[in-house]
Amino acid sequence: MKKQLLLMIITIIPMAISAQGQTGIKVLEGNVRYSLSDSEDYSLYNYQTNEYKSQHFNINPKIGWFVSESSVLGVGIGYRFSKYESRSESKEHIFSINPYYRNYQKITDKLFFTTTIDLALGFGQESNEDYYTADLFTYSLNARPGLTYFISDKWALKTNFGSLFYQRTNKKITEGVEDKQPKLKDTDFGFNFSMDSFSLGVGYYF
Repeated sequence: MKKQLLLMIITIIPMAISAQGQTGIKVLEGNVRYSLSDSEDYSLYNYQTNEYKSQHFNINPKIGWFVSESSVLGVGIGYRFSKYESRSESKEHIFSINPYYRNYQKITDKLFFTTTIDLALGFGQESNEDYYTADLFTYSLNARPGLTYFISDKWALKTNFGSLFYQRTNKKITEGVEDKQPKLKDTDFGFNFSMDSFSLGVGYYF
């Protein structure tokens, strides 16, 4: 399936580049997301109340170039931080680079349906204060539908909802296991249409 999605990108992008139309316009965009959760449960095993806390912060600025009237090629950089607290504390830091392709389909003069295909490559570290430290390498391939509404010639409101995705995380434990550096893999593929897949942003066209 991963090869089929890569083939789709390789097929679509040359079609976009060869299309005739207005080119050279640039777009600056991105998103910032922060969430905080705090929950408790009661264990019947040890008759204790357990508290769980988590924080998530994500920032992803992007710049793109119109290669035709309806197609954009661009690249973004990102940073993601996650922190989990229960009986011990875990943290995750990931920096990423994010090339992407977007197609605009006109609905009205100001409203456009968009399809975005993006690839994300990330490097970072995961640590648990009591147990281990691990190096992370992540990559994902996503297809996202969305809407763009132009409030002026230069500014637009953007939203994405849902995604078809493939993602893989390679984890190498570097501390916490004596004389060994085990390597772990986590692969996920599917369709996501939850609140986590919804994003709202602003684009500046120049």
